[in-house]
Amino acid sequence: MTESEFVELIVNETGLLYVAEDLATPFDSLNDWDSVYLMKVLTGIESTTGNTLEMSELIEVTSLGDLYKAVAAQVAS
Repeated sequence: MTESEFVELIVNETGLLYVAEDLATPFDSLNDWDSVYLMKVLTGIESTTGNTLEMSELIEVTSLGDLYKAVAAQVAS
């Protein structure tokens, strides 16, 4: 999954209009973000990639960019 595909997935799953520049923004500084959206995004990633994500490895991510890197590492392995 490319970074642009990841951002598109976030927009599709949450309805929030984030762009690539928002990946570096901490979750608590993103407009309208809450933890429910994280679960929607993770579910969307699993559906899109066909991979089951290890949630224990994703608990400490603090931004969408961190999430993208962590997911990319899991999907690649």
